[in-house]
Amino acid sequence: MTYARRKLVEVSTLWATCKSSSTARIFAGMGAEERRGLTNKLGENSASAAEAPAPQVANGDEPLHALAPGRLAIGVLAWCLLLPAFAAPVNIGLFSFDTLIPGDPSAPGVNGFTILNLTGDPAAGGFALPPEFPVYTSLSLEDATLALDGQVFGLGDIGPGGLTPPALFFPDTALFSSAIFSARLSQTGLTLFDGTIFTAASPFVSARLLPSSGPNLEPGVDFVLLSVSEVPEPGSFLPALVGLGFILARQRRFKQN
Repeated sequence: MTYARRKLVEVSTLWATCKSSSTARIFAGMGAEERRGLTNKLGENSASAAEAPAPQVANGDEPLHALAPGRLAIGVLAWCLLLPAFAAPVNIGLFSFDTLIPGDPSAPGVNGFTILNLTGDPAAGGFALPPEFPVYTSLSLEDATLALDGQVFGLGDIGPGGLTPPALFFPDTALFSSAIFSARLSQTGLTLFDGTIFTAASPFVSARLLPSSGPNLEPGVDFVLLSVSEVPEPGSFLPALVGLGFILARQRRFKQN
């Protein structure tokens, strides 16, 4: 992921521009007292998020240790065989946890979650950054949501550019162990910067943000790429199907013996 961290430096100016409408203007001219009032209110939001019940595992899910060894082996080997059939994913953006306002002795700071939609032809006002973010089709991330400690925030549709919603501002004392971003692509046929056509295997995109170190997310450090996989060519499944057939045949003979 080192290339992505280098790219973060390159997009820093763009990022600041994207945030200007949702962050800088909100806090411009705020005094310490106003900031304290805001972060106290944000603290109430983070407390309610922390108290929300965690999602429950669906009934009937079979634990891994309960699987028969043969079934487990077939599943693992089949997955390994199918992996080469899928092309490398294409990056369409970033999801990160950021420091919006550093804290100081007079007032606490503010952290927040940012979604960057890095698609669209730059010559036409888009935000693609090839080759790492190569999609020249302007995508909309529709019906976007962020799941945070059992609470789900609706973000609506996110066009090319950046978004740091005020609903996702939190005092710098709030701690989070993970966050999940999900959305639906406005289209699956994508034109890349070199003119090639990329067809996404699914209209849905999801990314889980986890700490790079320690138990909690670190603002200004932790991020995850938003990416989509391509629909594989039909012929690329042939080796996988042959290998899977061989595994099933061996398993059948083993049971007969």
